[in-house]
Amino acid sequence: MLDLVAGVWSNDSSKQLHSTIKLREILSLESPNPRIDQVIESGVVPRLLEFMQRDYDPSLQDEAAWVVAIIASGTVEHTKAVVDLGALPIFLQLLGDSSVDDVRAKAIWALGSVAATSVMYRDLVLHSGALLRILPWVCLSSDLPILRDAAWTIARLCGGQPQAPFEKLAPALPGLELLVRLNDEETTEQACIALYHLSSSCRGIQIQSIIETGVVPKLVALLMDSSSSVVALALDIVGNIVTGDTQQTQCVIHCGALPHLANLLTQNHMESIKMNACKTVSRITAGTEEQIQSVIDANLIPPLVNLAQNAVFETKKRAVWAISNAISDSGIITYCLDGLENILRAGEAEKKKPGDVNYYSQLIIDAEGKEKIRNLHRHKDHEIRVFRILKTYCRLLREV
Repeated sequence: MLDLVAGVWSNDSSKQLHSTIKLREILSLESPNPRIDQVIESGVVPRLLEFMQRDYDPSLQDEAAWVVAIIASGTVEHTKAVVDLGALPIFLQLLGDSSVDDVRAKAIWALGSVAATSVMYRDLVLHSGALLRILPWVCLSSDLPILRDAAWTIARLCGGQPQAPFEKLAPALPGLELLVRLNDEETTEQACIALYHLSSSCRGIQIQSIIETGVVPKLVALLMDSSSSVVALALDIVGNIVTGDTQQTQCVIHCGALPHLANLLTQNHMESIKMNACKTVSRITAGTEEQIQSVIDANLIPPLVNLAQNAVFETKKRAVWAISNAISDSGIITYCLDGLENILRAGEAEKKKPGDVNYYSQLIIDAEGKEKIRNLHRHKDHEIRVFRILKTYCRLLREV
């Protein structure tokens, strides 16, 4: 380490570059790297900050920026050491002055690393104007590393609790709309993380700002993405949007979300995705009669009934919630009766000998279902169906 420090402080440009590269290689071996403390204590960071300002030597500038970015991504103490030595304005300067994409990418990543350390440093980066300096490169650059680092850094600026004021973050929305459309999983995922944070407050004005970027059709399309992490994030954002008003929920429906939600409920997806798909549908069925009818027309009720019967408890709960939000609709009641009749039919098939009680009829009674079913006698659309169920399957249910 002493030889490397001496090389950094030497006046030989080749030794400076060689030693800086070796420092970067050492610090890149593991994360967090215990040798970051040694580098800081050696007093070499101010020299590296000096190298970062040498526009005439882009290779040295890039390597020095890389080393300082790694140090900044360490612990809070490491970040503090770099910030206290004046690294933040130098990184901001590199965004505008450097003509080398690699250097610019390192500066963007370093700013995100500082912001990720704590809410205090996130706010410091925001107040420095970093977001407004990063966003032009989202529009102007075609360099994938820059776009990936930009998406990652914006996501860090949008995260944290408490969240930064929305007005500070709103300028990122057009850039996020561009980033989420890139055919690159890593960039899309990070842009979705940022959009998730921005949509999580469930305030109508924030949701409307997201809708007005035109990003909703792409988010809906991402519900069918090949990456389960992207699907989960897109589903979370769509679920946040449908907590808004009627028009905001309708925007999601108009963009074709319901068939994709049906796919998430029926195909071999992770349980957490099915659970959140149920939650999203429940927010839609809490809407207008027309929106409930849209859910029915998209054939979402049968898979919800299936999940209410067969899924793990948390998913069952959300599936029942989705159904119950629309239970006043006659079509929903029909689907529920379909499910109950299928269950009771299975119970008949499982009886060992004539005279045995249908096991599932007892479960229905235990769940206080007897009175609910009998009360449907008063519903003209279901009177005959209820009579058939009671007569055919459930002696216990017929008892007063």
